[in-house]
Amino acid sequence: EIVYEERQVWSRCRARVLDLHPLTSTDMRALPNAVFALVALCVTLHSASALVVETTQVLVDGLAVPRVIVKQDALFEYYCTGTCPPARNDTDPLGRVGSSKGKGGTVLMGGGTDVDEAFNWMGIQSAGAGLLVLRTGPKGDDAYDEYIYKLGGHAYVATLILLQRNASFLDFTAAALVNCSAVFLAGGDQSTYWRQWVGTPVQLGIQECVSRGCPVGGTSAGEAMLSGIVNAALAVESPDSQEALQNPFAPDITLRPRFLQLPYTALTVNDMHFAQRDRNGRLLAFMARTARRDMTMLEMAATGYPTVYGVGVDEKTALLVNWDTGSASIVGSGSAYMLRLDGDTPRECVEDEPLSIDRLTAYRLDAATGGSFDFSSWNGTGGVSYSYGLVRGQYVGTPYGPQRHLVGERATVV
Repeated sequence: EIVYEERQVWSRCRARVLDLHPLTSTDMRALPNAVFALVALCVTLHSASALVVETTQVLVDGLAVPRVIVKQDALFEYYCTGTCPPARNDTDPLGRVGSSKGKGGTVLMGGGTDVDEAFNWMGIQSAGAGLLVLRTGPKGDDAYDEYIYKLGGHAYVATLILLQRNASFLDFTAAALVNCSAVFLAGGDQSTYWRQWVGTPVQLGIQECVSRGCPVGGTSAGEAMLSGIVNAALAVESPDSQEALQNPFAPDITLRPRFLQLPYTALTVNDMHFAQRDRNGRLLAFMARTARRDMTMLEMAATGYPTVYGVGVDEKTALLVNWDTGSASIVGSGSAYMLRLDGDTPRECVEDEPLSIDRLTAYRLDAATGGSFDFSSWNGTGGVSYSYGLVRGQYVGTPYGPQRHLVGERATVV
């Protein structure tokens, strides 16, 4: 509750911070931990440097387009191309213009080269005000702005790079989310996304945007954050399939509840770079580990597991999920895999033992041939249906489906 209240408390505690600052060590020890956390947040935001606002132009297809850059040292960097919301001064840093209702939708992009058709679709599904790209520092950049703007469909494209968790509580950040009509989570490191955004106004702001019909997309780490069960990657190294199949409870598997409430994702686990990095095995471990929150794995083994779903997306590929119908189409150049693990399927999923699953059903869509998949009924058309299993970490059947071959770093259908 304290975490969710931090931003609301900010406006009330700012004046009090001026009275308390500088705090002595005695003062700090006397404050309860939660209260001190709030005061520390206020001190950080109050003592931050002033905003630096730069307005310029950039050439897009030979035409001069307005460009706005706003920075605040150690907190955030904001870049915007197009008809941007007005950047003002320190007391009212970003004019809140709001956004009308869109049609919504989810873009699950598998990483690697971005897919033009996915961003075109987000423009069609949005209210057209602007697309906001979210990422964390220090390695983030604004490369998406001009690329997406040139594709059309958005009055502006902006990138907000949040350099620390405290930046998630700024009024500027909240206004950026209020103004946009689509949100895209860039690739990067989902552990920083999880640590910096969960329980902050960023999480609430994206969810509010969803309620306005904002399409939401993500690639690579960003796609992971759109999962119903999130692979938060909080360990030093992310597990590969071989490790996950030999021990589905390996300490570097860090699954967390959903970051966003999106249609058709309640018990769905996503994975990306799917065939290229052979991630089928670890997705199966994630699915087998997915448990009802009120029961242990042993209790579920006796009383029944939930039915769990998995979505794997190749690089250079995206699934476009329509919220009104639950129907998903595929664009790009690879494949997408929809897996189902029924609750009554026999399995062995215990710590320090190889994973066994009697049978999984799978459906593969190939961008080369098209097709669609209905997330509401979990059935597809125009794709390939197949099944396979696991015995002590070894596949029984073909995990990527018939006529699927890996050539070098790229997966192809022959």
